[in-house]
Amino acid sequence: MDFKQKIIALSILPLVLSMLIIVLALHYQSELLSEQSGASYREKILELRKQQLQSNIELAMGAISHIYQAASEEDLLAQKQVAEILNTLQHGDDGYFFVYSDRGVNIVHPRQPYRVGKDLWDWVDVSGNPLIQILISNAQQGGGFHEYLWEKPSTGLLAKKLAYSVMLDKWRWMVGTGIYIDDIDRDVVTLQNEINGYINQTFVVIFVLTVAGVVVVFFSGLFLQASERKLADVKLKALTNRIVDTQEVERQRVSRELHDGIIQMLVSTKYVVENAIFRLDKGEVATKELTQCEQYLDATINDVRRISRDLHPNLLEDHGLSAALSALIEDYRNRLNIDIAFEPLAINKLLPSDARTTLYRIAQEALTNIERHAHATKVTVKVKVNDAWFILSISDNGAGFDTQKLSRNKSPFVGIGLRNMAERISYFNGRLDIYSASSGTKVVAKLPKKLLKYSNSEKR
Repeated sequence: MDFKQKIIALSILPLVLSMLIIVLALHYQSELLSEQSGASYREKILELRKQQLQSNIELAMGAISHIYQAASEEDLLAQKQVAEILNTLQHGDDGYFFVYSDRGVNIVHPRQPYRVGKDLWDWVDVSGNPLIQILISNAQQGGGFHEYLWEKPSTGLLAKKLAYSVMLDKWRWMVGTGIYIDDIDRDVVTLQNEINGYINQTFVVIFVLTVAGVVVVFFSGLFLQASERKLADVKLKALTNRIVDTQEVERQRVSRELHDGIIQMLVSTKYVVENAIFRLDKGEVATKELTQCEQYLDATINDVRRISRDLHPNLLEDHGLSAALSALIEDYRNRLNIDIAFEPLAINKLLPSDARTTLYRIAQEALTNIERHAHATKVTVKVKVNDAWFILSISDNGAGFDTQKLSRNKSPFVGIGLRNMAERISYFNGRLDIYSASSGTKVVAKLPKKLLKYSNSEKR
């Protein structure tokens, strides 16, 4: 896996992790929602069933009130009449009324008549609870509800039942009725299954979106990688062409220097030497010719030194940036006969060798541009340092140029010097600012101050 593929993987991983976290959070919230929705639904239905039971008890009390109100505490006939009425009342398929004495003796039970007359005070249900005692206790407290398991008449199976009981205080009877609520639990399960179904659909959608997102990111990464590689190839080709062009330009310059300067001087020296030899062969004095030859050789030596310095100045390595810039500026000052002011910076913390070479080449290119295009009469070169940057600035009062027009020009031969300056400075994460107007041009090259290093051998 190469670096770009790792980048793509790292970009996909947060997406997958975030989606996984979202899915887990939704799963937890969905479980909580399902439980809360089921509990809320059950509570509301139970409340309705409780109201229904209270209404049924009120109806039953209304059916026996004319007998109960007129009877005495020991009126057995009235008790029998009330028991017969309650034995015949029912609601729904499985709803009926039951009656127990406060001692637990069953008086009315239309669906299980075999219990009538039996003392069930100590009887416990399938959960181990003394059911009759609980129902009597609720009734004695003014009426109460109780859930328990009881045989359902329509199915003959145990099912959850909600009962409500009250007291006939005069006779010390507990009268109760109940509603089977197993359908509520089924409805709750159905509701929870529906909610879970919707949630599962949401999970499927999230999963599909996640997979789609991962696929999109992956193929987008591949597309970007291919595009970047293509762009990099184009830039590399352009850079290669620019390097070749720069080399050709430099070769042309050195060739022109050799042809127009050194070769011409050597040819002239050869003619002078031949003339001196001819005069000496005739026994004449050749002082003039030899003096002229010496002058030609001095000029040739100076040109060779200048070309050597232009290719790579030894002063830069031996004495540092300020000394090399001073020599460069002196050469341009003498050659162009213009005022070039130089403000060096004497510090102990110096730049590394390659950074010094970069600043020297930028100054050299800027002075060459001034010589060729600016027609300036005054140039200022400054080296300084602030809290963040090591700064080299070259300003002139020449004609200036349109920087925007130059940047829009696509020709590889236009602005090649400025591009070389920018590429050199960008290698060190520096900045190259160019300000130009009709009043002149200023080139400012900045290198990060962190490049400065201490070197006792390069103090100046």
